[in-house]
Amino acid sequence: MAKTELFARNYNGRISPVYSEKQSAGAILFVSSVLGTDAAGYGGSPESPYATLGYAHTEAVTGTGGLIILMPGHAETVDTAAWLTITKANLTILGIGNGALIPTFTFEAGDAVPLTDINFDAANVTVKHVKFFNSEDPCTAPMDINAAHVSFIDCIFEDDGAAVTTDWFTLDANADHFLMQDCKHWGTDTDGPDSFISFTGACDHVSITGCHSHGEMDAANIELLAAATDILIDHNWLENEDAVDVNVEGFAACSGWVSNNMLLIPTDTVLTHLNTTPNLAVFENYGANVVGETGLLIIAAGVSV
Repeated sequence: MAKTELFARNYNGRISPVYSEKQSAGAILFVSSVLGTDAAGYGGSPESPYATLGYAHTEAVTGTGGLIILMPGHAETVDTAAWLTITKANLTILGIGNGALIPTFTFEAGDAVPLTDINFDAANVTVKHVKFFNSEDPCTAPMDINAAHVSFIDCIFEDDGAAVTTDWFTLDANADHFLMQDCKHWGTDTDGPDSFISFTGACDHVSITGCHSHGEMDAANIELLAAATDILIDHNWLENEDAVDVNVEGFAACSGWVSNNMLLIPTDTVLTHLNTTPNLAVFENYGANVVGETGLLIIAAGVSV
């Protein structure tokens, strides 16, 4: 049977439209820190949701195409190492709400505990329209990707003032087919961050498209530390305030495409926007070294003319 745009359920004797049924093939669970309770009998409707993502994840059934809906205003604090490990495959986590009401997870545990993170250890997991906010200084690798086909779509990753996030994302060798699409990274202008996304392992078929990344990063906005293959870095806006002068730091044995990116390093010096890219196909990338100037085509060795 074809999925409909809206699905209705009977709650307390009345019919309420709830969500697009096309979003999920499995059970739908609702989460709200404002209205919810982590207990049996909750989670099945927006009127009686669970209180936390962790509890909803425990109740989800792996491999069924389940959907966890984070309701407007939902907020949680990530305050321990491995605060949550996603182990349920084929799961979608969808945030509902805009502006100040977008569901938000804040990394905050005190300076003595920099390893506050969320681990993604199950395949085929998608996170949409969720904000991740770091007020921990420093915070090391808060988003740890250890499985294939993990996707982030229309998400926000933001540092609080001078709070340093060393590498927002680390992708190990199991992170094949990782997707980052239409996301925003608002990093600190304080010295200390290393990258927005770091390839720590030789994963394959990673796509980073339509994203905006800003911050002062010692390595690059996107950093490759291993021989990733068939990658796509396309139509992104990358700004690095650090004098390291790199937006994409490649790796000699990497393969794939770096194309149609707008690259800014406002240090008013000769720049290498793209570094160590001998086996990458590089097409139509533009770079600038001063705010307000028109970007120029990046030529050999990743330098803007």
